Amino acid sequence: HRKLGIVFQSYALWPHMTVAENVAYGLTVAGVRDPERSKRVAAALDLVGLNGFAERRPGLLSGGQRQRVALARCLVTEPSLVLLDEPLANLDVHLRASMEEEFARFHERTGTTMVYITHDQAEAMALADRIAVMDRGRLLQLATPSMLFREPANVTVAGFIGDGMVLPATILSAPQAGRCKVSVFGIETVVRCRPDQAVTGQAKLCLRARDIGIAEEGGLAATVERLSYQGGFFRMEARPAADPDIVLHLDAAEPAPAQAGEAIRIAITDGWIIPESASLDKAA
Repeated sequence: HRKLGIVFQSYALWPHMTVAENVAYGLTVAGVRDPERSKRVAAALDLVGLNGFAERRPGLLSGGQRQRVALARCLVTEPSLVLLDEPLANLDVHLRASMEEEFARFHERTGTTMVYITHDQAEAMALADRIAVMDRGRLLQLATPSMLFREPANVTVAGFIGDGMVLPATILSAPQAGRCKVSVFGIETVVRCRPDQAVTGQAKLCLRARDIGIAEEGGLAATVERLSYQGGFFRMEARPAADPDIVLHLDAAEPAPAQAGEAIRIAITDGWIIPESASLDKAA
C-alpha cells in the first residue's frame, strides 16, 4: 500500500511458492493481473539473470540465486522507496558488478529513493549520491562520496573511510586558497584545509595512500614493516621513527623500492586538516 520495497539480507523467500510466485507476490497484492503481471515478472527475472528458473522452488536455488529472486521481487513493483540490507553480500564478484549497474539504471530511470545498507565501501562509493556514516547510533557525516573521501568531518570518519591515516600536525600558516602550511613530525608540507580553518597550532591531519610516497631526500624517516603485492604495485606498510605506534601505508610501483625491515623516507604531498571542532571527536 505504501509502494515500499524491501530487500532482506536473509532473502525472506516463501519456500512453498515458486520463483515466479515469489516475484509476483507484490503485484498480486496490488491487484495487478495477467497478462501484465506475467510480463513484469518475466522482465524482472530477466533483469537479475534468472530466465528459466520461474517454476523452481527457492530450496533448489543457490544462495546467490535466492538473493536475485529477492531483488526481482522488490524491483518488479517499481516502488517509490526501496530499503536494501546488504543485498549483494551473497553474490559473486562479477554478478555484484552487474547488479550494481542495474541498481544505478533503476535509480536513474525511476528516481526512486534507495536507502542502501552496506559495509563494502567500494560498493557504497560506486552506487551512492550521498553516504551517511554512522557509529554507535550517531550520524557522523552525510555527504557525497567524493566529499566524504576528500574532506572527512572528524577523526572517526577519516580513519574509517578509504583506509585513512590520522597524524598529529601543527598548523604554521593561515589558510590561503583552501591550503595551509603544516609541520608533521618536524617536516613541513602544504595540505588542504577549510577556508575558515583557525590557526590554533595543533591539529589532526588525514592522509590517504595516494598522499604519500617514497622521498628521494628529506621526508619522514620510517621503517618498512610489510609488503603486499597487489598486482602491478606493492602496498607498503611502514612505521615512522617519530611515532612507531602509527602505521603508514602507501603504494609503490614495481620493483619494490625496499623490503621489510629496511629504512625509507616518506614524503607527504597532500592531506586534509580535520576541522578543529571535529578533530576533538574521539575515534571509535
